[in-house]
Amino acid sequence: MHGRRASDGVLRVWVAANGLDHPRLGISVGKKHGNAVRRNRLKRVAREAFRLSLEEFPRGVDIICMPRWDVELTCTDCVRSMKRLVSKAAERALGCNFDGSA
Repeated sequence: MHGRRASDGVLRVWVAANGLDHPRLGISVGKKHGNAVRRNRLKRVAREAFRLSLEEFPRGVDIICMPRWDVELTCTDCVRSMKRLVSKAAERALGCNFDGSA
């Protein structure tokens, strides 16, 4: 996967072109985050943040999201962080901003 990454205190994201007309999400939550209940909660929060922000993401990108293990992730923080980081990484990877223009 050739793309760009960006991170902050809440998330780490990688963004790469996928050749489709819609964005896709991948989530990686390791055992360092805790037991299965906690890991599944983190994945649910990340999926919800993606769903709430879907219309604002550039078309045709894969987004891989990894929550930081030492932060309590809330949906509000995740939405804010995901929007900012995907925008930043997409600009570097694809040379475009959220509306898909060059």
